[in-house]
Amino acid sequence: MQKKTVLNLVRVFVTVGFFALLFWKMRGDLSSFADAVKNAQVIWLVPAFVVFAVVSAISVIRWRLLLEVHAINVPYAHLVKYFFIGLFFNNFMLGLTGGDVVKAYYISRETQTKKAEAAITVLVDRIVGMFALISVAVVALLFHLGDPRLGKASNLILIMFAAFSLSSLVFVRKDIVKKIPFFDQLYALIPFRDMIHRLYHALYAYRDHKKVLLITFLYSIVLQVVMIFVTYGIGRAFGITQVPLYNFFLFIPIISTISALPISVGGLGVGESAYVYFFNIVYPQSAKYLAMALGLRLVSVVWGLVGGVFVMMPQNRVSERELETIEKLEEEELSK
Repeated sequence: MQKKTVLNLVRVFVTVGFFALLFWKMRGDLSSFADAVKNAQVIWLVPAFVVFAVVSAISVIRWRLLLEVHAINVPYAHLVKYFFIGLFFNNFMLGLTGGDVVKAYYISRETQTKKAEAAITVLVDRIVGMFALISVAVVALLFHLGDPRLGKASNLILIMFAAFSLSSLVFVRKDIVKKIPFFDQLYALIPFRDMIHRLYHALYAYRDHKKVLLITFLYSIVLQVVMIFVTYGIGRAFGITQVPLYNFFLFIPIISTISALPISVGGLGVGESAYVYFFNIVYPQSAKYLAMALGLRLVSVVWGLVGGVFVMMPQNRVSERELETIEKLEEEELSK
């Protein structure tokens, strides 16, 4: 309990710290921020709320495909419920992936014999989505390699793409990892080796289902592109008209990856700071970028409240003790 309290205090401190630093740097633009919010064009915000619901529905279809690989059949309505519960917890847990842990817990309750496999589908879903997002950024980058303003952004995109590509290569060929010098000695020092071994083999099962992976990847490409357009629309709502659309395709993948780092509550502060930093590279107007980031956050929070309603239902309630042991339960299942 003491460890949990310390962790909560740290993430709250980091969240407040990022916002404090951001607002301090923008202290001369706060009036512009207020004007951007006051003069927001609602006509651009309404479609964002509607499209987000459509994206959520398609995301559930993608998740269901991954579950079917392990012959885990869960009613679509249940998956929708768990998706929104995960979204609800995303707003209050570490990074933007904290809700994934809760989703994994709920989906694992749907099966008695394949709890680890069910939980792993959440991880695979996240990985495929991130790889699709970075792939979109790489394609956009290919058309603007000569833009000197994109130096740091370009490097980050290429590094992330290289990391995901290398991981994919390891996924396809088990023997590659063992060729790394001193691999056996290094592997022996890694904690939770049994868990990692089980996790790897569960992931490796998807190698024999390339069609499913391809379909989920294509779904992810469509979803990520749509969400970039949603962000672009929210930006227009707050008067961001000078930034070309392709910059959104470049920056959103980087910002999403940074926001997912488990260092603040729901990615708060970290994501907003990233939006201001990267978009200022193209056209400095911090106030409008902060308004855009918070507008996108509002869409997620509002739809996340649907998950909050589901959590309050008696059949979906999870006690505080259960929440504290979710990660422990997953580790135990994976290490069997």
